[in-house]
Amino acid sequence: MRDGAGALSRLNSAQKEFELNWRRTRSVWDDAVQRAFESEHLEPIMKQVAATQTELERLLQTVTQAQRNVH
Repeated sequence: MRDGAGALSRLNSAQKEFELNWRRTRSVWDDAVQRAFESEHLEPIMKQVAATQTELERLLQTVTQAQRNVH
């Protein structure tokens, strides 16, 4: 399931890049609006990304095991 592993790798890379850029942004944008934006918009998205990563990892493990069982 190389496509799934590639998707997971790209998702992980994108998340790390986003987090780096967000830290840079927070270093110059630190006010109530920034904090509200982060809590109302970014935190829910990042939680969903983390849940997606976890489930994709589980799916990849299941598919890998199924492929081993078939061969």
